[in-house]
Amino acid sequence: MGRGPLSFFAASPLLGPTISSPSSSLVALATLSVLLRGALLKPSLPLRRGTRVVHMDIPSADLTGAHAQEMAALRAENAALRASLCATREQLAIALAPLDVDARAQREADAHLRSMESLFMQTPALINIVRGPEHRYSFINPPAQVVLGPAAKIGGRASDGLPKFEGSQTEALLESIRVSGQPMSIKEHTATIGSEVRSFDITWAPLLDHAGTVQGIITFAIEVTEQVAAREALKAMVVQLRDERVLRERFVAMLTHDLRTPLFAARMGGQLIARIADAPADVLRFAQRIVNSIQRADQMITDLLDAERIIGGDHPAPAREACVMNDLIAETLDELRIIYGDRFAVVAPTPVEGRWNRQDLRRVLDNLCGNAIKYGDPTRPVTITVGVIGEAAHVDVHNEGNPISADDLTTMFHPYQRSATATASGHKGWGLGLTLASGIVAAHGGTLRAESSIERGTTFQIVLPLG
Repeated sequence: MGRGPLSFFAASPLLGPTISSPSSSLVALATLSVLLRGALLKPSLPLRRGTRVVHMDIPSADLTGAHAQEMAALRAENAALRASLCATREQLAIALAPLDVDARAQREADAHLRSMESLFMQTPALINIVRGPEHRYSFINPPAQVVLGPAAKIGGRASDGLPKFEGSQTEALLESIRVSGQPMSIKEHTATIGSEVRSFDITWAPLLDHAGTVQGIITFAIEVTEQVAAREALKAMVVQLRDERVLRERFVAMLTHDLRTPLFAARMGGQLIARIADAPADVLRFAQRIVNSIQRADQMITDLLDAERIIGGDHPAPAREACVMNDLIAETLDELRIIYGDRFAVVAPTPVEGRWNRQDLRRVLDNLCGNAIKYGDPTRPVTITVGVIGEAAHVDVHNEGNPISADDLTTMFHPYQRSATATASGHKGWGLGLTLASGIVAAHGGTLRAESSIERGTTFQIVLPLG
């Protein structure tokens, strides 16, 4: 038999470009490794068996001459191929190492994010995560879901759920953060949720993967509505205290002037008495003026002290006695008619009896009826209506004329406050009369309120428990 064609596994196409490429499949590398360790480069002779051709291995010891030389060359080539394969393996290991590190880092980052999401579900802060250029929700914790409402769903766009924060374009803001990778914060920003305006401290931050690439945006918000309201209330209180200080200074000036008037009258009366001691009638008249002046000064001081107690929150329980409201009104109007004339009308179908402090209620009635005369229409009567509803006495003091503004109705019972109507009338006052009246009624367990309009005029209503 002549030298037949020898076939070698070394001629396999697996040793072609697959070996030299760093991106070869690991399966191919494993196959090559096995081949090169075992049956690779073994010579064989073709034998025909029927229609098939099989190759029979030829022991290397039987090779002589040219075959031996060829085998030696093949062995050298085999060694070179083995060395090349080892080098390729090392190159692949180096090339694949970063990929393995990246995959491991990504797995760790994903696990960390999952653990953080578990924590986010329990925090009271509002937290959500959006991903991709369309900013679709991938996470919404319960507090955020309550604020965002049912429109915010996993997989849905942020624009479908985010409230429209005043002064910001939500979509543009999210896109800016996604592109730049820079966080953004807004303090005490307002959002209209339903019919309610609420305030939030909000931070938007990029969500980065292990390589620093923006994968999404996390929103962290804390509601500060109560804190903002408390601060605004404190500001209003500071303004109120500043205004009260100005009013107090003005009040002290008025008090000084008003007290000097009766005291000056009393001093002048005393001096006149000394000059006309031999005229008994004149002495009696000036003596009465002195008494009246001292009483006026005393009443001013009493009103001031009582007002200060009421302003300080001290409402001492009044000493009560059996009274008839109709009689108290009649006594009050008798004195006022001396000054203002018969401009009062009383509607009192039946006597209204109760247990109250007579002197205190006289002061309340005197203030309300006097105000109605001074600030009402001078051509129209002041009407006092008395009745009982349930277990309480009701007294309405009504006058026509310029109405009290809505703003003045909310502040007129505050100390040192005078309505625009009272100020424009030219009548002097300290702005304490209604404060005193309201405090006295409250000490009796009752209420004093006012309503005013052009059509119906002005009415002050006293409601007092009978007992």
